[in-house]
Amino acid sequence: MRKGWLALLSASVITGAMSSLLYQKKREKKVRQENFKDKYVGRFSFSAPSVTRKTTHILEITDSLNITIDNIAMDGKILTIDDHKLVVQDKYGYQITIHADEKTPISLSDEAEESIAILKRIG
Repeated sequence: MRKGWLALLSASVITGAMSSLLYQKKREKKVRQENFKDKYVGRFSFSAPSVTRKTTHILEITDSLNITIDNIAMDGKILTIDDHKLVVQDKYGYQITIHADEKTPISLSDEAEESIAILKRIG
C-alpha cells in the first residue's frame, strides 16, 4: 500500500513540475516576442525586379505580428524573432527573413524567390 502512495505522489510531483516548466517556456517565448515586436511593426516598401519591369510592393507588419504583402495576408508561422531578424515560414515551407539594424527592418530575403530586397519604412 505504501508503494502505491509513493508512486502516486512521485507521479503527481513530476507531472506538476513538467507542466510548470512547459508553461514557463511558453511564457518566455511570448515575452521574447513582445520585447522585439515593436521594432518590426509598420509599413515598408520594397522593389522586386521582374522580367519585364521593376515592381514596388508594400509589406505591413501589425502589432500582433500578422504580415501582409500588397494587402494579401501571409499564411505562416513565426519561427524566430530577435533583435536582428524575424523569420516566418509560409504555408509552403519557405522562409521569409526580415533583417533589422538597431532601429528598424532593413531588408527582406525570400527563400522561395531566392531574392533579397531593401526595405524602406513608409510614414
